Amino acid sequence: HEYQPTLMHTKLVLVDDQWAFVGSPNMDSRSLELNDEIALAVSDAALMRDLAASFAADLRVSRQVTLAELARA
Repeated sequence: HEYQPTLMHTKLVLVDDQWAFVGSPNMDSRSLELNDEIALAVSDAALMRDLAASFAADLRVSRQVTLAELARA
């Protein structure tokens, strides 16, 4: 999905309604070894609900990118 209002660099991973990983690093060697980026891992039920609701709201203003579109690029 592409977030339409603007560029969003934040990464969010929600795991089984129990863990969240929020931050800016990409999962590549440059981000992990060279860039000054930060991430937070949390396990908090109230925060998980808020993050899931925020993610759902972001999806409503995002455009789905299809594999066919990527193949044409």
